Amino acid sequence: MSDTSRAAALLAQVARGLVRHGREETVRTLGDCRTDIGLSDVGRAITCLRAAVLNKIGGKPTETLQRQLVLQRGHWLEAGLIPAFRANGATLMSQLEISITPGDVPIRALLDLTLVADGVVRVQELKSTARLPDVLSPGYEVQLYGQIGLLYAYWNQPVFGAEGLSQRTFPQLVQALFGIVLPDTPERVDLEGWVLCVSMNDAKAFGPYGPDANMTDLVLKTAETLWHAMRQEDSNLPICPGFHPLCDWCDQTKLRVELTNRLGPDDADALLERITTNGNDYDRLTVSPLK
Repeated sequence: MSDTSRAAALLAQVARGLVRHGREETVRTLGDCRTDIGLSDVGRAITCLRAAVLNKIGGKPTETLQRQLVLQRGHWLEAGLIPAFRANGATLMSQLEISITPGDVPIRALLDLTLVADGVVRVQELKSTARLPDVLSPGYEVQLYGQIGLLYAYWNQPVFGAEGLSQRTFPQLVQALFGIVLPDTPERVDLEGWVLCVSMNDAKAFGPYGPDANMTDLVLKTAETLWHAMRQEDSNLPICPGFHPLCDWCDQTKLRVELTNRLGPDDADALLERITTNGNDYDRLTVSPLK
């Protein structure tokens, strides 16, 4: 076997291992993702409902090394930042879980990092990016609004869990883990959320975000839409003529933000101009969220 073939075999082994490890970690931490809605799912659905549904019911891990490195980098980021925050004396919990079922929609929110002090709570959503965005994507914003909104709305209900504990109110959970006493209502707490984007050589924080009743309502309604769309997909989801099922064509404002983050403003504007002037199918496929 040539050195080139041996190098390719080594990289293939790494890719397969990452796929297997990612699958095992997903089962361990999330279980069957088709049985509930996560806030990252809601963020995807805000950008493209079609992509969110396909990711939930038919997503299969790709074994290309490049894609796996992108997917796994977020987990490595969290593992690296937790000791960094703790070195500064921060009291935090990783992967705080909020499990609720409004109506018939099971929602399970996982918060990357939740920092707690007397009367102060900071939610940190971590994002690993190839390059730092100029503006935060709508999906990321909605995900964070959902996290702090559910934390605020369900503060004193036994729907929280972390570190092996479950079915506690948030104040009960914090007191059991850290001995910190929080008020029974969130109105007396300084509650903020931040998105921390980290690239290979830099970082950028977006925030602060506070609880917003309208955004919380949007998150819950989007989760309901996604949940019912998943059920309909199993029984022949109605098709919009001329488009893929669920694909009602992207809102240009959201699409412009997404493309600018991916391509830069000049290339994004040029591509949007081609799409809106000639409606070329290939160009539309190029900007599909599934790409």
